[in-house]
Amino acid sequence: MAEDFERVQARLGNISSVKPILGAMRTISLGSWQSALKKQESLQAFEENFRNILALLIPKLPEKRVPKKSRLAVYERMLAQETGEEQPEKLILLVVGSERGLCGGFNNNIMSYAKDRFSHHLAQGTNVELWALGSRIIRMLERGETKLTWSRSMSTTALPAYSLAHELTSHWLNEYEAYRLDKVEVLFNRYKAPGIYTPTIKQMIPPKLTKKAKKRAKPVKGLWPPPIIETDPIGIYIKVIQQMTTMGFYQTLINSAAAEHAARFQLMEEAGQNSDRLVEEMTEILQMYRRQSITQEMQELAAGAGLLS
Repeated sequence: MAEDFERVQARLGNISSVKPILGAMRTISLGSWQSALKKQESLQAFEENFRNILALLIPKLPEKRVPKKSRLAVYERMLAQETGEEQPEKLILLVVGSERGLCGGFNNNIMSYAKDRFSHHLAQGTNVELWALGSRIIRMLERGETKLTWSRSMSTTALPAYSLAHELTSHWLNEYEAYRLDKVEVLFNRYKAPGIYTPTIKQMIPPKLTKKAKKRAKPVKGLWPPPIIETDPIGIYIKVIQQMTTMGFYQTLINSAAAEHAARFQLMEEAGQNSDRLVEEMTEILQMYRRQSITQEMQELAAGAGLLS
């Protein structure tokens, strides 16, 4: 019984020492989760300003716009079509995972979906490149012998940086305008509710306005006084689309971060409750062992005094 008592006491000490760590991780996850949700709200308000600018720009745009393209790339594309040797569509599939662990099936869920999507594009004959963001998902994909064309880790202590979204979208738009890239898809876990997320594909390139954005971007009728636009409307329009593309991708990163930290918070909350339950159970077992020990000692004293036969 002494060995069992010491084993239970050691286990209780281990659980008690882990409880503060679980509490700290729960608090950190809660703070990051709430911060991501607040940032997402501010980004949506910021995007609303761009929609208002579009509503003023659209009436000033010419009916037919010729986007700036690379003449060499256009010539090569036309030549390939004439000779019947057209190159397959080039696509980037970016998978957004987590930088840290302890978030349940967050990365397993997205990895399985990414492999299916990647295989689908290969079967369609698409020239697809697989990109990844987040150390955890990078290791999981590489462990599965999946070839990554590009990968990068993210911060472990802060939310994704806007500079990262700006860097990637600028590169994609330049490649798209030069006809070296046809499409970019971002695969991430979309936040729906605390601890609830779903794998989602979002097309970033070519830029396209959602139905809601198109509705808000319609020309404003009866606006007085009419807005005065001194700069080239097409130039402003291109800049607005670039900013909205960057903003849309950054919202995707923030949404994925919200889903990740919410999942981690739920796990830490459950782990904390389980540790409380185990502490109570271990404490009751120790009290039972103490009562048995006291009873045994009293019986031995009574027997030594000749009170028991």
